[in-house]
Amino acid sequence: EGYRFVFWNFDNPIIIRSSEEFAKAMGKAQAKEISSYKEYYSDKEVFGNYRLVNNIDMSQIDQNAEGTDVVKLTTSTKTFKGLIDGNGFTISNISLVSSSVCENFGLFAKLENAVIMNLDLIVESIKNRQAHIVGTLAGTAIDTRILAINIRPKDGGVDTSILGNNVVGGVVGMLFGESKIHDVV
Repeated sequence: EGYRFVFWNFDNPIIIRSSEEFAKAMGKAQAKEISSYKEYYSDKEVFGNYRLVNNIDMSQIDQNAEGTDVVKLTTSTKTFKGLIDGNGFTISNISLVSSSVCENFGLFAKLENAVIMNLDLIVESIKNRQAHIVGTLAGTAIDTRILAINIRPKDGGVDTSILGNNVVGGVVGMLFGESKIHDVV
């Protein structure tokens, strides 16, 4: 079997209280880097143990704004390796739109050796017609556990828009390895 190195500490999670904290903790969200988080991400990966302690409203982040103090969500181009415990809270108003050519697209590009659990997601849209594999959480999940996730459309609607070029899934586009999805609505 062998030993697998794990990047997170279950007993000491990074606490996420707002969309701004989510964006900053998950990657270089501003021109000026936040030193307290930079050990948990690189240009291609995010790793660590994260726990939500409030509902998160993603409409507070403007993906098209410019400037040095502007906070942007950069996770849709990164691989997440770690744990996100939603703690029963909701990430709402998820609207990810891009026209960049890429392999994977979603809240994260890929999930690898990750656990995403106890989380409600309210999705407005996930759209990238240039991405080959698209899903709400990620395009691709490898050796990942997705547990107790509720995904629903914005404003109590009956559907949402998730668009991609080739493979599209409501939760993830494709699952590989020992990945498992359980209790997802």
